[in-house]
Amino acid sequence: VDYAMTQNNFGNAYLILSEIRDKEENLTRAIGVYEEALKIYTVGKYPVDYAMTQNNLGAACSALSGIRDKEENLTRAIGVYEEALKIYTAGKYPVDYSMTQNNLGNAYRILSEIRDEKENLTRAIEAYKKSLRVKTADKYPVDYAMIQNNLGNAYLVLSGVQDSEKNLTKAIRAYEKALKIYTVKKYPENYAGIQSNLGGAYRSISEFRDKEKNLIKAVRAYEEALKNRTFKK
Repeated sequence: VDYAMTQNNFGNAYLILSEIRDKEENLTRAIGVYEEALKIYTVGKYPVDYAMTQNNLGAACSALSGIRDKEENLTRAIGVYEEALKIYTAGKYPVDYSMTQNNLGNAYRILSEIRDEKENLTRAIEAYKKSLRVKTADKYPVDYAMIQNNLGNAYLVLSGVQDSEKNLTKAIRAYEKALKIYTVKKYPENYAGIQSNLGGAYRSISEFRDKEKNLIKAVRAYEEALKNRTFKK
């Protein structure tokens, strides 16, 4: 058990180090040691540790997908998150459940860029919605805002596949909910990013209704984003 715990911690260290240098190499090492920990942390004997390590493994696979073997690593990450969710149920471990559902949603959303766009975006949206059942605005405001932004992004992309106006409306609603938390004073970078996303959604929906009105809203959103995105020589 101590061996497995140390291997898991070892993996966490490699995962964090990958953000600083030698990304591919350190992510590969992280995956290797998580796999080593899982030889001890079986679902039958140590279910909670098993789920924790699976979630960490999923994070490493998702990060590695940005460097190589994108589809393969995302597919693996999805399978790993689903393994974790066998233990991390909403009833017993609501916070871990919500975090894993958000991670699962991100993996599905990125995978949609490669294949089965409509199906994977729909799965991503469902995962985000499940996450938001726990991460409410009153209890977890920052996480709530982050997930709402993720949800908005999924709806925005889905609008290019089906029900354009309907999904753009949902994207706008999600971004506006996120902006209630991500204010310009407290979270300027997040605020600017979401305002930019919101501007894009308003610009797109102007093609379907209230063209002038929505274009004006798009302009205002972009102007808000530029307050925190200045050009410096």
